[in-house]
Amino acid sequence: MEGLMPNPATYGSCLVCCIRQQEEQEVCERLYGSILKKGFERDIIISTALVSFYASKGSVEELMNVFDMVSIRDVITWNALIGGYVQHGHLEEALNCTRAMQQEGIPPDVVSWNMVFLGFLEQEDIYNLYAHMEAQGVLPDNVIFVTLLRACGNDLGSLEIGKRIHAQISQKGTICGGREELINTLIDMYGKCGSMSEAQHLFNVEPSKLLFRWNALMMGYARQGVNQPVLYYFHRMKEERIQPDELTFLSILTACSHYGSVKRGQKYFKSMIKDFGFPPTMRHLISMIDLLGRAGQLDEAMESLETIHPERELILQHMLLDYCQNPGETEFNRKYLDHALMTISPHHLSLSSKQSW
Repeated sequence: MEGLMPNPATYGSCLVCCIRQQEEQEVCERLYGSILKKGFERDIIISTALVSFYASKGSVEELMNVFDMVSIRDVITWNALIGGYVQHGHLEEALNCTRAMQQEGIPPDVVSWNMVFLGFLEQEDIYNLYAHMEAQGVLPDNVIFVTLLRACGNDLGSLEIGKRIHAQISQKGTICGGREELINTLIDMYGKCGSMSEAQHLFNVEPSKLLFRWNALMMGYARQGVNQPVLYYFHRMKEERIQPDELTFLSILTACSHYGSVKRGQKYFKSMIKDFGFPPTMRHLISMIDLLGRAGQLDEAMESLETIHPERELILQHMLLDYCQNPGETEFNRKYLDHALMTISPHHLSLSSKQSW
């Protein structure tokens, strides 16, 4: 290639290659020096690549110095700066970039908001950010919608926000892309927030054989202590030839525990192990102790501990001690305390006893 001179596109490609290959900062800085000598530093391809490099490798000060040298900026250049701020934990600065972009007549795109959103997600401040996006007239993409809905499901006070997001999804027609995941997440969110009428409606109008959707509806009912719908949909699953998993049985055990259906819970617990081959997880065992403890069948609960791994047994024994507060179980309380003295360390026992006696 003798006689050929590198142009801005050549340098831009080299910078991108350095970033992808995770070259040492010194290599890229030598390349940057050559760019300055050629006077190419204001080229938009090169400047964007430089901002991306310092966003991943350099300090915030170096990042800003390079960005300030860029005379012509587009949304890609701004996104590189936003990504750098988010990576360094400067979330307010990243959010301020979206305002500065608009002042320059460059509206933030979905990529811009996604990066800011993911940064704020780690600080559990996504609702304020969502309100800001709404005020700016920005419609999140499906990734943000799903994350927002999951956050609403984990916060029981967020049902109204979840409904507002649902209305926006339906109004804008964004449910067409990634439809299955959005419907599944909506059902899960409504179930966790206790709005089973909404969850049931979505389940009815959007029929599917996806196991996650069935589990989400069943667990929603189970959390409310409603037994019959959980068992009904379990039998429906068998009719539809949908194979259950461990979460399906956890829904059944949770519902039986809240409803007080001891025999039914024991039946499905045994079926899970024998008929479906699922070994009980810690959550299944906790549900069974809870089921027997709520029903006052503490002897059976204690017997069930005998076949459990010692590490799990310790946790479940502490749980069982809580049920010994019932004044009508004096004889059992003494018997279990004798057993506990033999199996639980004095330190752990004293902590449980202070709570249980």
